[in-house]
Amino acid sequence: MKVDQLHNDCDLESYTDAYEAFSRKCKSKIFSVSKTVKTYVALNLSTAYINAGNYQAAGEVLAGVRYFSKNRTGVMYQFFYHNNYFVYYIRTNHIHAAEETLGRMKLLMQSKKLRKKEKETFSAIYAEKKRLLQMEKGDYSDCQQVFEKAYKEADRTIGKVSYQYTLGKIYLHDGKIAEAEAAFTYAAENGGTSVYKKQALEQLEALGKPLFVPEEPNHG
Repeated sequence: MKVDQLHNDCDLESYTDAYEAFSRKCKSKIFSVSKTVKTYVALNLSTAYINAGNYQAAGEVLAGVRYFSKNRTGVMYQFFYHNNYFVYYIRTNHIHAAEETLGRMKLLMQSKKLRKKEKETFSAIYAEKKRLLQMEKGDYSDCQQVFEKAYKEADRTIGKVSYQYTLGKIYLHDGKIAEAEAAFTYAAENGGTSVYKKQALEQLEALGKPLFVPEEPNHG
C-alpha cells in the first residue's frame, strides 16, 4: 500500500508514523535531500497532524517551512502551506489569522504558473475554506450545498469523512437533527484514527445517541 493511501483510508497513525520517519531522514546528514522534497515532507506531515487532531505539532512543522521553488510546483506547495495554516488557525480559534491566510490563498490560485485544472481545484478548496471561516463567524448560509457537493465529488475516504463531519455541524445548526445524526455516524464509523471520528463520537454522545465503534489498532 502506498503511503498516501494510508491517509486516504483514514489510517492517520500509520500515515503520521511514515512521514515522521521521512522527516527524520530529511534532517539526517546521511541522506542528501533537496529543499523541495523537505518542503513536500513537511506539508504532508502537517496534514497528518491536522487530521489526527495534533494541532500544536502541525503548527510547529509549518513554522519550520522555509523554502518554496520559483516554479509551478512552488506555487502549488505555497497554496497547500497556507491551506494547512488556515485549518490550523481555525482549529486553534485564531480567526483573524485564518482570514489573512485565506487572502493569501486567493492570490496564489490566480498565479499564471498554474494550469487550468489546478486553478479549478484550488478554487474549490478556497470556496470550502471560505465557508468554514463563515461558519466560525456564525453564518451558515450556503454552506450546506457547498459541502454536500464536495462530499459527492470526493474520491477519498478522508475527504468524505471530513465533509460528513462538517455537514453534521451544519445540519445541527439548522435544527436537522436526524440528518446531523446520520452525518456524524458516517464520520464515526469511517473515520479510522482521524480527529473526525473522535469529534463525531462526541457529537453523538451530546445528542444522546452514543455509538460504539471499535478502537483502531495502535501502530505506535
